[in-house]
Amino acid sequence: MNRLVRVAGLALALVLLVAGAGAQQVVGGIYGKVLGFDGKPLAGGKVVFHSLEFTNRNYPVKINKKGSYGHFGLPFGSYEMEIFTPDGKMVYKQKVQSKIDRTHLNINLKEQAAEAQARQGAQGGQQGAAPQAGAGQQGNKVAAQKGLQQKLLNQLNGMLKQASTQGQAGNWQGAVQTLQQAQTLAPTVSVIKGNLAFAYLNAKQYPQAIASAQQAIQLDPTNGGFHDTLAEAMIENGQGKAALPELDKAATLDPADAGRFYYNSAVRLSQKNDNADEVAVLNKAIQADPKNANNYYLKGMALLAQSSYDSKTSQPIIPAGTRAAFKQYLTLQPTGQIAATVKQTLAQLNNAETVKAH
Repeated sequence: MNRLVRVAGLALALVLLVAGAGAQQVVGGIYGKVLGFDGKPLAGGKVVFHSLEFTNRNYPVKINKKGSYGHFGLPFGSYEMEIFTPDGKMVYKQKVQSKIDRTHLNINLKEQAAEAQARQGAQGGQQGAAPQAGAGQQGNKVAAQKGLQQKLLNQLNGMLKQASTQGQAGNWQGAVQTLQQAQTLAPTVSVIKGNLAFAYLNAKQYPQAIASAQQAIQLDPTNGGFHDTLAEAMIENGQGKAALPELDKAATLDPADAGRFYYNSAVRLSQKNDNADEVAVLNKAIQADPKNANNYYLKGMALLAQSSYDSKTSQPIIPAGTRAAFKQYLTLQPTGQIAATVKQTLAQLNNAETVKAH
């Protein structure tokens, strides 16, 4: 009996060790899209997050061909975010915070440069001078369309920008109210409904997020971001398995962002202790983005959380693939933020008596 308790406790201790490290180190991050001064994705550019609290801690990420960037392993704290063109010229700078909730931050250099120039007027605003962040995961601008007068179009875009600013400040309820007003003015504009769904999601109003995302999809079924928001809201609403087809649709419609879509939902599934579905989603995240070390770390955690013990031998049973996932993390990030924790976990796994050695 004592042996049974001791070995079962070892499996539990391993789970707690990894889960605890994840809570301290893997905390989400900052992601979005960058459009250049020509209004097109700044493909081949780079975003660098410089820690304002620790010297020599810089976190660079590349901007892909669709303009998407993202770092999902930023430790808590303050950063200076810089954007570089493909030729290495720094064209943007602002302070940002890494928090427990991921921050979506779109940057449209063309729009912001034009606004800066208009404000400076005859003083001559230079292109690229201190632009501010753009808005919205689901699209940051209402395009001209039949039935929308220019005055209303300008008003809607102003409200989208206001909602984005509110969201970036953590005032998601304020963003919801702003976008509800915009929806009243233009009830058939998909971008408004999509952004409202995203605001509801971050305000933790999940049934409303689901309803708004479904309405946005009815208006524009080809927007991968709408399907992704619907999937994440369904997961938070306890509908994890039903959310997976929507997640696959998002990835199919926007393959450049598939890795991010799957990773985000995996994090939410982890928080719901839905480890089996989390592993399935992480396998797809790995397929879409095989060089993202955090995918393997989360997969190792999710598998380890499913550990059990053999009632006959009292030996712990570690699911197949657990060690391989942690080892692949170390292959990709041998000196990463959680490398020491992963090495310690692997050492304890190797020392444990198991029914099956994987």
